[in-house]
Amino acid sequence: MGIVLLCPGQGQVPRDLGDLVLASGDDLAAAYADKLGADAHLDPLKDFARAQAALVAVGIGRGRRALELLQTPSVRGEYGEVLAIAGHSLGEITALALGGALDATDAVRLAADRGRAFEDFHSPDWDAAGMLAISGPTVQDEIAALLAEYGGELANDNAPDQVVVSATHEQIAALTTEARERSLRAVRLETTGPGHSSYMASIVAPVRAAVEGAPFHAATIPVYSGLTAAPFIDLPGEVSGILANQVRWRETLLELATLEPTHFLDVGPGGAMARLARKTVPDVPTVTLDDLESA
Repeated sequence: MGIVLLCPGQGQVPRDLGDLVLASGDDLAAAYADKLGADAHLDPLKDFARAQAALVAVGIGRGRRALELLQTPSVRGEYGEVLAIAGHSLGEITALALGGALDATDAVRLAADRGRAFEDFHSPDWDAAGMLAISGPTVQDEIAALLAEYGGELANDNAPDQVVVSATHEQIAALTTEARERSLRAVRLETTGPGHSSYMASIVAPVRAAVEGAPFHAATIPVYSGLTAAPFIDLPGEVSGILANQVRWRETLLELATLEPTHFLDVGPGGAMARLARKTVPDVPTVTLDDLESA
């Protein structure tokens, strides 16, 4: 009997992100201010460093609340111990902190360094490309043929009925038309670039350097990598490498399900990870932190 924690990335940004940073915990808010400036929370979406550090701070704050609740006798009796933790993309830094591999304040600083690499090593190719979410019951059967014909790279394999592609604007237009012809839903994402694709190669080395400089410890809870769909082995290589490679989230959820958890728990605001888990592993009940607190 046990539970698996899921940590979101950048797919869902709360409108009150700055306020949530302040509410995440005194140590996290202080680390954010020390790294980015005392007023950085007032405009957390001003740049990549602020946004990524803010999302990690909020994720850790919510995750710590979940871990506290799971230690109370009544909740622990229902859900059991924490078997593993996984994070989607940026959420891996959150997961590593919650799993004990990285101090919470160091995780906020590392997220800021990761975001700063997006600023400092931005490739001009990013401006000609973006991301497209394609969904539908047959998307897993059709995505390879679509990419072979129209181009693009599979960036996120999120669920049995949802993938995300990184491609040029021209390729996105063609993929959108063809996907809809095949009765698939295609939605262009408002992103900062064509993530999890070869377009992001320029930031892998600087992010790896930032990860190598972070003071990691042995994890107290197993943390799974979205690059390998397995527990982390090579932290610098995997945390940086996923930037230019596919997020294997569907496979990660399926692998986590082999631990036979009684529940998945989405610690993030918005419930995006809960929705993907319910689609991918419908036999495992999924709850959110809000569910846990209301109970």
